[in-house]
Amino acid sequence: YSVSKTLNISKLFDTILQQVQEVMNVENCSLMAYDPLTETLTLDAAIGLPRDMVGQIQVKVGEGIAGWVAQNRKPVLLKDVSKDIRFANHHGRLDYKTRSVLSVPIMHDSSLLGVLNVNNKRSGEAFFEDDQNLLLGISGQISQAIANASLHEKTDMQVAELSLIQELGKAVNSSLDLDSVLNYFIDMTTRITDSDRATLMLYDDAAQELYVEVSRGFDDPEVLDVRLKLGEGVAGRAAQLKRPIKIENTGKSADYKELPNLKRKTDLTLISAPLINKDNLVGVINCERVLSKKGPFTPENLDLLETLGSQASIAIENARLYHNLLNVYLETIRSLAAAIDAKDSYTHGHSRRVTDLSVGIALEMGLARSEVDTIRHASLLHDVGKIGISEQILLKPGRLTDDEFETIKSHPHIGAGILNSIEFLKNVCEIIKHHHERFDGRGYPSGLTGSEIPLGSRIICVADSFDAITSCRPYRKPLTFAEATEEVKRCAGSQFDPGVVEAFVRLRSSKHRPPWFQGELLDQSAADEYPLQL
Repeated sequence: YSVSKTLNISKLFDTILQQVQEVMNVENCSLMAYDPLTETLTLDAAIGLPRDMVGQIQVKVGEGIAGWVAQNRKPVLLKDVSKDIRFANHHGRLDYKTRSVLSVPIMHDSSLLGVLNVNNKRSGEAFFEDDQNLLLGISGQISQAIANASLHEKTDMQVAELSLIQELGKAVNSSLDLDSVLNYFIDMTTRITDSDRATLMLYDDAAQELYVEVSRGFDDPEVLDVRLKLGEGVAGRAAQLKRPIKIENTGKSADYKELPNLKRKTDLTLISAPLINKDNLVGVINCERVLSKKGPFTPENLDLLETLGSQASIAIENARLYHNLLNVYLETIRSLAAAIDAKDSYTHGHSRRVTDLSVGIALEMGLARSEVDTIRHASLLHDVGKIGISEQILLKPGRLTDDEFETIKSHPHIGAGILNSIEFLKNVCEIIKHHHERFDGRGYPSGLTGSEIPLGSRIICVADSFDAITSCRPYRKPLTFAEATEEVKRCAGSQFDPGVVEAFVRLRSSKHRPPWFQGELLDQSAADEYPLQL
């Protein structure tokens, strides 16, 4: 009864053998589990044998007594193993002190689960038919107990999978950032399917090709260069047919396309599922695992991958739509910024150069992508408030009066007010509002000091000032880049954040340097040649 009620497989085998030893009154007994993939028996539990043998002894089907039992699905009863010509050469392997052996198969329906062995009655008597029938009865109970434990383990796994599916659904549908969605999806899928490597391919409708957008488990970065036509390879077929495909052994599949630079010596098992949204192909998710690790992927694995893919395809399309909508907004913003710059011929291209420098500084400081994007949008729009300032003041060639300067100083506040009504730009409002604050607290509009000033504002302040003093004005000549850099360094700690200044100085020799940020003087035409990256 306790055997059939035990559900934990790791505890099950020890419980089984303890009861077998007690019921059969034997010196030693062992249970060997069958692996259909390798067609081997492994000693998984034993009583009365050296402990270091457990997990180490493996027997091929057909080899020795246990192997014969596994091959023929029949019991073997040997009163004296040395007198049986089939096994006389094998009995010494386990160093039996006596020669009486009884082995029976453990079957569930028509499937072999393993072999149960008992050796040497404590009474010294040989095994007889009654002993064999008793052990066969025990093996029947064992098979049911193993089946119960396997079913329980499978149920636990399905519950865990459903929980992870729910977790995935919540995560990918709560984000509109495409990179975040793709990376979370492939990480979760790799984890759920216990895959060794995976690729998430997106569909290029114009080229009618699949391309690898993100991958896991590949050492060679060239995996990101892989492109497949519809119908090409397993992924291409899954995309073309719009249905999932399972390959039990890639080494024996004509459809599996292994690229020369990504070859793997061991055989793999593979599942591919198309990502479909409203009957439109979004991409394909591919998961691979070493075949000998857990055997081939199962139909349940394939169904699970298809379920995950259907959730991800919706999230990916939502993120793409948002990204496209964002681009439309940003194009509008860029036009607005250009219109502002166009009010004054001397500030032509100012906003995009400030954006290039601000983004470069932010990247040099190692800020997160989301922070860089916010600074990109804020710097592009940092002067949007000037749309509310009279052109008579903006274009006045001479010195401004105190009242006129106060009017100019209102443009950050005006800009923040304009953008506060646009939902996705709300996070840039504070940066724009405070981009004329000084590190020492003598700036405007709020007189903030040091870290009280948003970091984005501190970065734009440096970029804005540098572009202003290197640009031509009616009342002065532009400084050279070297002169302007020295001026920025001189004002570190007073007007500017010293940390931002350090990043700015490094920018000239950094990989994050804008293409036009070189030479001695600002070349307006050169700056205009490069498109602004939104």
